[in-house]
Amino acid sequence: MKRDALGRIGAVVALAGLCVSAQRADADVEYAYYVNSGIWGFDISHMSDLDQVRAGLPGNGGSHCVPTASMNLFAYVANHGFPEVFPGPGYWQASSGPMYDEMTGNILLLGAVMGTTPEDGTNGAGWETGMEAVLNGTGKFDIINKWSGGSYSPKVREMAQQVALGGIVACAYGRYTVLGTIGGVPVLDRGGGHAVTMQKALANSTTSGVMWYRDPADSSDQFTQSPYGSREMPFVTGAYRLDWQPLTVLSMDRMVINPPPSDGRLRIIDQYMAIRPKSGYAFQPSSNGLSVIVAGISDFFIGQTIDIDLNTLGGPMIDGIVNAEQTGVFVLVDPDDGGTEELHAVFPFEEEPRLIGELLRADHLAISPMGPVYAASGVALMCIDPNVLNPEPVQIPIPHPPCDISFDPVSQQVALLSPDGVLMMTAADLKGPVMETDIPDGVPLNAQSSMSVNPSDGTIWVITPGEDSMWGLTPVVGGPLLVEEVALEEIVRPQSIDVDDKGTLFVNTLDGLFCVTQDKDGNWIAKADELFGDLPPGTKFCASKSSSNFDPENHIGPSFRHLQPDELLRIGTFVPACPGDVVPDGVIDLADLNLVLETFGTGVEPQTAGDANGDGVVDLEDLNMVLSNFGTECDVLPGG
Repeated sequence: MKRDALGRIGAVVALAGLCVSAQRADADVEYAYYVNSGIWGFDISHMSDLDQVRAGLPGNGGSHCVPTASMNLFAYVANHGFPEVFPGPGYWQASSGPMYDEMTGNILLLGAVMGTTPEDGTNGAGWETGMEAVLNGTGKFDIINKWSGGSYSPKVREMAQQVALGGIVACAYGRYTVLGTIGGVPVLDRGGGHAVTMQKALANSTTSGVMWYRDPADSSDQFTQSPYGSREMPFVTGAYRLDWQPLTVLSMDRMVINPPPSDGRLRIIDQYMAIRPKSGYAFQPSSNGLSVIVAGISDFFIGQTIDIDLNTLGGPMIDGIVNAEQTGVFVLVDPDDGGTEELHAVFPFEEEPRLIGELLRADHLAISPMGPVYAASGVALMCIDPNVLNPEPVQIPIPHPPCDISFDPVSQQVALLSPDGVLMMTAADLKGPVMETDIPDGVPLNAQSSMSVNPSDGTIWVITPGEDSMWGLTPVVGGPLLVEEVALEEIVRPQSIDVDDKGTLFVNTLDGLFCVTQDKDGNWIAKADELFGDLPPGTKFCASKSSSNFDPENHIGPSFRHLQPDELLRIGTFVPACPGDVVPDGVIDLADLNLVLETFGTGVEPQTAGDANGDGVVDLEDLNMVLSNFGTECDVLPGG
């Protein structure tokens, strides 16, 4: 069925600080590309590689992998264009002395904020809390926190998408025991895990690849920082079941360890935490398709434009929404052949959109941070899971035709706005009743009204084209809606509204895009958005949002404790960042040669006392590495 649609919509995406002056960061991304799910890669030089084992930390840092892996990211950001980010810029790779001691204090502080304990490490809620404590005050970053569960499991290729779009990533792998099989698929029991920081990854296949990560547990020396380097680890993608949801088959990335680990357990990637520059998605009419302009931490992509031809979708677009991972968009299409409306996934680095499923007579889209997509027609609310192959939508009837929908992460409900003057809300699983609340007559509504839920406090913000005010609706249990009208001289002829997770309102008008915030006295102020000033006015705008599918019911407990270094097998091949620099001081010279000669022929703690290749023995391989690089000065930058 044909109806008023947005036409063939394009999305322009710019990544950097919104409502702040754009900053060009001097990042060290050697390359970052994503052609499709089988061809991708990235390489970040000078990523920090801090040690978690330190005197002065509780339990000498044995369970501090999460604060340390996170500090690698923060130190990198602080040294690459954002000096206001904790711990600030500095030569954090110092092997000893004041800078080393200061970093020990920084990791101690971050661990305290995260609730890290010597017994269990850091739980998922604590990791998220610590990331927010450091970054939210800047207003320049999103935090993407993804865990295995439901129908979803994070992939290394998804981390590559995050880096290609300007991000940096830490991840965790779980240590799994195979309990048995169901339908030939292994059932896994998690027995602790470990957090690391991603530095590099490559793939030329949809089912395998290689990753290089900074391992906080590389050294057991409590008093000095070990030389920087990465663990090289192949991985393969396979089918698995988790013991707490054995009926669901997940596609997961397993580390390939040779020889096989002595404990007989599997190591599988099951969580990642990405830091991304704030971004915006402006849906606008386009006859050619989807254009993506990427700018942010990664210099490599600043000013780059990627065009995707959407004519293959077979019809005009009705609505669009950003996916939960902030790596692409979902678009609702009205087929030219008059068939049922279709939901497609479009990723900026892939040429071909992916059909998710059909959504009968759908007009509006919303998304949950957990991943499901919601769509509304005039008579029904539908939910479809894009992570499932050939998903069937779940739907329930609704009493009023909506003009817009949004998801409220505070109450975990779907909100629907009706021009009949009614706010409808129902549970995310669509299993509860649809609750109706009358909207006061003073809030003008029509079929073009737009709404967005503030993720930080649940306030529902509404605009109506032709009206120059914004209205904030706050639900009250057992009472009428509280209404706040905001009228600002800059906001004239608004067309759409969106709210990011920091509570910033983005109002797109026929005169351009405006950011609306409150000052310290609670007064609302608006200013033209500097970053998106060139976008066509009046388009639908979506601000990026931090996103998390962390579930305290399933992601906290003994299975998710962090393993002590003596419980971790030394897996993967150690690749030094500065080969032969065993002191380390950024140059391979007589100090390195003398250290190797002094300890030659002895077994040592890996990556210490002249062990250049990290195999625990000082021998000819280490001597040759020093001699072959003798006189070389490594390209060492602060924090890297």
